[in-house]
Amino acid sequence: MVKFKSGMQAKIVGNSGNHSLPDGEIVTLTQRMANGMWMTDRGVYVNLRDIKAIELTEREIQEEIAKLKAEVDVLEARVRWMKETNTAQYDETEFKVWMTLKAMDKKMSPIERARMIARIIKGE
Repeated sequence: MVKFKSGMQAKIVGNSGNHSLPDGEIVTLTQRMANGMWMTDRGVYVNLRDIKAIELTEREIQEEIAKLKAEVDVLEARVRWMKETNTAQYDETEFKVWMTLKAMDKKMSPIERARMIARIIKGE
């Protein structure tokens, strides 16, 4: 039997406690209750028999790592912007304008530049 811990993700596999979450839903366990139930990140209590530990494949873990690295890259770009502009407070709009201006300085075709600017605006 899996020993669940706070912060673990689990998949809903049943509904013995009438919790309103659909089967297959992924939740994060936040707090173990005295009666053996778990509070989830959705604000819903679930019985142990209604959840299953998530088993990840290597590919899924690699995808998660890539996603987290992309998030780190964005955060590092924000810090660079703050240092280059000598700004103490982050401003999303100013950051996007700065990124757009930097993209316009690059040697690329108009369509490549447009796509890059669109990704910046979307926050990608």
